[in-house]
Amino acid sequence: MPNKSIREMTDRERARYSLAARTFHAVLILSLIICTAAVWFGFSLYRNSVNRECRRETWNISQTVYGALDKTGAEEKAREILSVYDSLSDEEKKDGSSEEYLMKYSEVMDERFEKLCAELQELKEINNAAAVYIAAADQTAGRMIFLAGSGPADSFRAPGSYDLLKQKDLEALLYGAEENMIDRAFGTDERIPSVIDDAGKYGSRCTAGTVLGGYSDYIVMVLADTDMSRIVSGSRHFLIRYILVLAAVSVAAGWLMVRHLKKTVVAPINRLAEAAASYSADKNAGQALARHFDKVSIATGDEIENLSYVLKDMENDMFEYAGDLNKVTAEKERIGTELGLATKIQADMLPNIFPAFPERSEFDIYANMKPAKEVGGDFYDFFLIDDDHLAAVIADVSGKGIPAALFMMVTKILVQNITMSTHSPGKVLEAVNRQICANNREEMFVTAWMAVLNLRNGVLTAANAGHEYPVIKKKDGMFEIIKDNHGLVIGAMPDTKYKEYRIQTEPGDIVFVYTDGVIEAENAEGEQFGIDRTIRALNMAASENPEEILKKAHKAVDDFVREAPQFDDMTMLCIKYLGSAVDEHSGESANMKQMSAEAKKENIAAVTAFVDEVLEANGCPLKAQMQIDVAVDEVFANISEYAYAPKTGTATVGIEILDNPKRAVLTFIDQGIPYNPMTAKEPDVTLTAEEREVGGLGIFLVKKTMDDIQYEYRDGSNILKISKNIE
Repeated sequence: MPNKSIREMTDRERARYSLAARTFHAVLILSLIICTAAVWFGFSLYRNSVNRECRRETWNISQTVYGALDKTGAEEKAREILSVYDSLSDEEKKDGSSEEYLMKYSEVMDERFEKLCAELQELKEINNAAAVYIAAADQTAGRMIFLAGSGPADSFRAPGSYDLLKQKDLEALLYGAEENMIDRAFGTDERIPSVIDDAGKYGSRCTAGTVLGGYSDYIVMVLADTDMSRIVSGSRHFLIRYILVLAAVSVAAGWLMVRHLKKTVVAPINRLAEAAASYSADKNAGQALARHFDKVSIATGDEIENLSYVLKDMENDMFEYAGDLNKVTAEKERIGTELGLATKIQADMLPNIFPAFPERSEFDIYANMKPAKEVGGDFYDFFLIDDDHLAAVIADVSGKGIPAALFMMVTKILVQNITMSTHSPGKVLEAVNRQICANNREEMFVTAWMAVLNLRNGVLTAANAGHEYPVIKKKDGMFEIIKDNHGLVIGAMPDTKYKEYRIQTEPGDIVFVYTDGVIEAENAEGEQFGIDRTIRALNMAASENPEEILKKAHKAVDDFVREAPQFDDMTMLCIKYLGSAVDEHSGESANMKQMSAEAKKENIAAVTAFVDEVLEANGCPLKAQMQIDVAVDEVFANISEYAYAPKTGTATVGIEILDNPKRAVLTFIDQGIPYNPMTAKEPDVTLTAEEREVGGLGIFLVKKTMDDIQYEYRDGSNILKISKNIE
């Protein structure tokens, strides 16, 4: 193939690579292939025919010699010579042409031998053969042993001299040569007992034989040779003439084919190419007004004529298309402008000013969204329900583009409006689901994760509507997946219920949520980023603030994906709880220390030790400390036994030291079944232990030993507060 375009070629190069030249080359190559096959096949037929006639003629001579020969004298002389051959050792037979070896047979060269040779010479001349002789085949040693022959008794015809004999040649002399492919195809094989040797030491000869008799392990044969030199020479001349004729025919066929193609194919195509070049030149000059292909008249009656009509129609369509192009371009620019505006509107719909709440010190929050198209179906939102509760939501609408963006805006507005009337994420998702299902003819759906964070006590209440698992990092731990309960996606069934769960967060805890566009981001090899890489990226930034965590997570995804296109929206949201700065009950300045533990009696000792450490550090009297320890033991034991029965849960114990007067305030928080110990019936301590009802004595003891005890149930939590003067 040329290494430059046709427009860059010279006229000579164009002629070289033209369609006509290529056609000539193709025809010439095809002709050469056909001619080669014809030469091989024709010459094979010719040679097989000549060889078959030569085999038949030679075999007929051997038959004639066999019939005219004195068989009795020949057989006797053959046995006599073979007796000498048998009497010799293998070492003596090693060189069959040496003078010493041949002298062993001098005694057999008597008058009868000379007479036999003279008879064979006469038969040779009568039959015009190259040689007539008698030989014996030694199959064991693979030799053909000459016994007597026409002409003088030289080394070639000396009795006892031998040539090596192949088994297949002996079989051919006895039964005929194996048929070749040509003979099998045409059924011309006569299996004539003969061998043709084209390059033997005696020249090109055909040998045929007739079995004279057998002696011991030898087969004695009357053999005749015919000279094939003249036949071989004639075959060569025939082959040369045959090749020259076929070559001339091939060239002539190629030339005629080229002339025909130039007239019927090349010339019409060139006219179409000239019309196309003229159209292109006029178009570039701004003068594409004439109908160029209408001027081309082609009447070949084949596909080229059809192509000319197609090009005419295409040119007419191009004129119509040019008229519509300006309208289409203007419409595309309008749509692009509107999409750009839609992108800006969507970005403005989501919280995008950070820090979002600079006046609040209880938490830090950051989020971002990277749509796959101009607008996306992902969204996030966060807002304060009141001074003590922060709502956060992240969602992923099915599909992408403008339909998903519109569905996203409707869902976002519904979530925010409904949340302002309830602190329950589960109830919010249920209400949003009902309204979406009421008018969802397109059967779109939304996956969502929503949570409400109590800024005073750190309790995070969340619900999941078919969204990805959240990732949480405890203050002194690493990021880990929380496999929460998944509800059905929003928009699927109107009566779906969403189960809530609670997590007790402590100052320094971080919550990270995301959409599937993060973990399903693919690189050029089709490998997904995955949740494991996501968690590794988060842990590498675990000590950073939410904004830096999200930036490094995005960078990890970008480094993995590289140049691969983005197929889905990517949205992330991160909340870090920093803790409340104000006591949630008294409103006084707080220095509360907290400990969370699983509500089991085995943890009472650890909780008591935690409380004692604070009391001792603040100089608490031993008596007051013992009374507080008893109260802690009783309250924590009750939570362990009754709050989550038959399951278990988390209990949080907080202790702070307040002044004026100096007192210890302990707060117990659990999310178990609602229970107000203040309404419990006090036991009658005047009765004996056997007479009193079981239960109630522990809380009674707490009431008597503590200076104050308060209870409330708020936001799904039991909150019990006890205090004791420690001056």
